Amino acid sequence: MTIDILNRDAHEVKGRSSAYRDNVLPDLAAWSGRGERCALVTLVGVDGNAPRAEGAQMAVSESGEWAGYISGGCLEQAIALEAQAAIKAGKPRLLRYGKGSPYFDIQLPCGSGLDVLAVPFENEGLIQEMRGRMERREPFALRIGFENGAVSVEAAPADGENPRSHPEGKGFVRVYTPPLRCLIIGSSPIAVKLAELSASTGFETHFYAPDVENLPALPAGVQTHPLLPGTKFPADRWTAAVLAFHDHEKELPVFSDLLRGPCFFISAIGSRKAHAARQIALESAGLSQAEIARIQSPAGLIPELKSAPLVAVSILAQVVAAARERRIVT
Repeated sequence: MTIDILNRDAHEVKGRSSAYRDNVLPDLAAWSGRGERCALVTLVGVDGNAPRAEGAQMAVSESGEWAGYISGGCLEQAIALEAQAAIKAGKPRLLRYGKGSPYFDIQLPCGSGLDVLAVPFENEGLIQEMRGRMERREPFALRIGFENGAVSVEAAPADGENPRSHPEGKGFVRVYTPPLRCLIIGSSPIAVKLAELSASTGFETHFYAPDVENLPALPAGVQTHPLLPGTKFPADRWTAAVLAFHDHEKELPVFSDLLRGPCFFISAIGSRKAHAARQIALESAGLSQAEIARIQSPAGLIPELKSAPLVAVSILAQVVAAARERRIVT
């Protein structure tokens, strides 16, 4: 494995951050779609502890825009410059930062060593295929060769434990799974704040409300839907659902659909007394005790909060904890 030496001429170019985000495929597709050459940068090795796991990525355009993050913020500018140099040369670059690195002027506070692969990524068809798979929520893997930067896409298992990104032979297998999706159902202040927080975290956020027209303005990332009789909710094993009704009678048809589906997390606001009444109503409606036991209630990790924004934080933390326990996120 050859480790490239820093190209000092690259420092003449000033990069610009687009956003710190986990999924950089939309950025890669947007820049490629407007005719720019791009590079996909992947963290392919971690020697010690690091803020990011193997498989963390950045996308970089030839004009210097970049998105994503590989470290805790101390390397991204230098990596973007190296990626620009890889684009210009038309060849991949395997870089070492931190412990064992030739870059004495770039230090990592964690004391670890990071191996980073920057690959010119100019196959527009492949980029669009990857983006399409993500939009369709189809897990897949990208195989990347260390020596020549050759890339290929293959399907990944859609069930069972999420496979991890990992080195394999003379290359790296980067696994892509759908982003966490949060279904928020109801119209309380807690539901509104949870939708705002979910979208800002990067979750695919769907807000179902019986009175959509009366909702306050929501961020662009929140998809709003009218809650109608017989509504079917988009759900897979990367989906969490939170019911936030004050009138708990409206919950019954929603639970009847969700509790028999694949959501990894289902919760509902309300007191313990309200949940006891909910359990009786659901059992009378024909749901099994095992199905009813899937409901996490009261919702949230911190009990007895009264502020809608704080309750929303508590619930979203509970969602992430559940996803971590199921190994859906790393």
